[in-house]
Amino acid sequence: MWFAEFPNMGTDAKAQSVALWRTFETYLATNEAYAGGHLLGVGMFGGGQMHHGKDTITSPEQVKGQKFRMGGPIQEQLLTSLGAVPVAAPATKAYEMLDSGVIDGSLHTMESVVNFRLDESLTHHTIFPNGFYDTTFFVAMNGAKWDGLDQADKDAISSISGEALATAWGEQFNIQNDSATEKLTAAGHDIVEASPELIASVDAIYDTMVSNWIEVAKADGVEDPAGMLAYFQSTYSELAGQ
Repeated sequence: MWFAEFPNMGTDAKAQSVALWRTFETYLATNEAYAGGHLLGVGMFGGGQMHHGKDTITSPEQVKGQKFRMGGPIQEQLLTSLGAVPVAAPATKAYEMLDSGVIDGSLHTMESVVNFRLDESLTHHTIFPNGFYDTTFFVAMNGAKWDGLDQADKDAISSISGEALATAWGEQFNIQNDSATEKLTAAGHDIVEASPELIASVDAIYDTMVSNWIEVAKADGVEDPAGMLAYFQSTYSELAGQ
């Protein structure tokens, strides 16, 4: 599912999460990677953004040499390709790393800036309208354990799983992202959109990511990776427009 962590995957977490679930059901449910497990739901968080402690970052030139905390290989590739210095660490370490000067900025959703109490340390926020990156989450259980449940229990779990779980997941991230943006705006934070030049640089990295991913996905048994990505994007666009 890691194609959904690329740039430009959207900023509506509900539409994202439901689109990812439908993509899983349509293209991946019988993939060997999921054998032996029972997937209950998936989720995304509405687009990660770029946050800095001191400066307003809008152009590719300003990103170069800046040290950003990041949390995964997609984020690492993005930062490295832009000339930044990726520093791998969990979000829970961001505060002390910013306080000690180990990093200049950090990658988060808007809600994460508030929920991890980073709003005093990260005061400059660069917004990519379609998201700088994203993260995929899943809830699963052992397949044999699932098979051993009574049908009544399976029905009860299924009623709040799948698309229902994806919907609830995404709705909560939308609420919290909107609330965080309002709070940071009211606090006088500098919230700006990335420049067209920075967005174009990220778009070029995205194209390379997709090209490389298609070959890997084919090797992992996905018959039509490009079609799967197009299905996710069209489903997202339809849901986000509702």
